[in-house]
Amino acid sequence: QAIGRESPGDQQRYYSQVSQFLRSYLSESLEIEAASLTAQEIETMLREHGQNGLSAPVKSILERCEQVLYSPQGIQLGKDWRDQVQGDLGKFADLARH
Repeated sequence: QAIGRESPGDQQRYYSQVSQFLRSYLSESLEIEAASLTAQEIETMLREHGQNGLSAPVKSILERCEQVLYSPQGIQLGKDWRDQVQGDLGKFADLARH
């Protein structure tokens, strides 16, 4: 539970790994080449592939990861959003199993 809560470097690693995991999963499981797509483009692709249930949590997680990684407020956002991102990952896992 402490992952991503410690130092700014830990937060960067956590959110980077979450983003990479989701993008890899989408590429391998759904054949969506997500590595270079934005969160919005991925949401659109998921809907086109009939994965409407996955689109909202995936978009939410990826947008948060991008903001933590690339915005000036990223360190604070990372702390504030950690529990929400973890919850969205749980929703994603539940939906991906079905």
